[in-house]
Amino acid sequence: MKILFIANVDSVYTRELAGSFLAEGHEVHGFDPRVGFLDLASVPRGAAQIVSGGKGLFRRVLHKLRGGSKRLSGAQGCYDVVNVHYCAPWYGDWANEIRAIAPVFVCSVWGSDYIKASDEDKERQKPLYDLADAVSFNNEVIKDAFVLDFNARGSNLGHKARLARLPLGVFTTIREAERTFNRQAALRILGLPSGRTIVCCGTNGRLIQQHVDIVSSMNKVGNRLSTLCHLVFPMAYGSTREGVQALKDALACTDLEYTISESFLPDQEVALLRLVSDVLVQVQEHDMFSGAMQESMMAGKVVLTGSWLPYEMLDRAGGYLHRVDSVCEVGERVLQILGDLDAELERASVNRVVVEKISGPKATFPEWVRLYKELQSK
Repeated sequence: MKILFIANVDSVYTRELAGSFLAEGHEVHGFDPRVGFLDLASVPRGAAQIVSGGKGLFRRVLHKLRGGSKRLSGAQGCYDVVNVHYCAPWYGDWANEIRAIAPVFVCSVWGSDYIKASDEDKERQKPLYDLADAVSFNNEVIKDAFVLDFNARGSNLGHKARLARLPLGVFTTIREAERTFNRQAALRILGLPSGRTIVCCGTNGRLIQQHVDIVSSMNKVGNRLSTLCHLVFPMAYGSTREGVQALKDALACTDLEYTISESFLPDQEVALLRLVSDVLVQVQEHDMFSGAMQESMMAGKVVLTGSWLPYEMLDRAGGYLHRVDSVCEVGERVLQILGDLDAELERASVNRVVVEKISGPKATFPEWVRLYKELQSK
């Protein structure tokens, strides 16, 4: 097959799925509005950001977005499959051009492209979904909500909605890092202190991670937590200058020990962070199915999440999670977990098998092959 992904081609999910198809001998290209068409077999991850100039890129390349329709028209009939990864509203403006690229057209909803979309955004996205042969999701709860929502908007999408999880190849990197590095070596590489339990707070720098509220809750039990753990805030991806400063201001008013990570980590260091963080606090406002959370589960660590997040599939599969009903409960629950950490880690070890069966490449890649081939046969 000759496949085109319309996406941010530096994204982990897109690269993982593209890599799986490339390994099976398929030809895979990407169209990234920042830089145009790329052969994903020869362009390393991160190259698009370097070429386009890095952060803030969409503010600087809106003129390129306006030219997207013309550039995509030049690819008419050139591919067997075209797959939009993350359905940004402006892709809807190019729906007819995308439909003409290949006989099979798939839209992959990642989460925030639906959950955070305004009514105006959804009206712009609607032509994509109406013209697509299938719309894929990582989470059945979000899939069902999406279908009801767009049915009310006049689109009958129930027969198009498919559960096709995106692969997380970093699971392999986590296993390799666990065999290669001991804890002390990993802490040295990451620049984190030894002798304290590492608690990772959030999975990226977006405001929906509720970092300041987490700090407030932690500070309520700070005198007890400060001697037990070191907090890590991974803020490289999706953060704003104002958001990072608000976090720093909140932490400055506490006695908590912490590290704010503002640099992008290569895959191996991401794996090491998952392995040394015995607890992950993942209480963002909304989510489809956090990849970083799954990585922590693959590392056998304790995950504390929100009861409002749609992770029922983990419960059905036998996963072990701590849940709070409000972010203000986080501090007390972390203290409870740390009070019996060895037993908690033993209980959480079951999560390795659970997430491997749900999102490991061996489980997910065949779903994509079946989906594409089924649509080709129609």
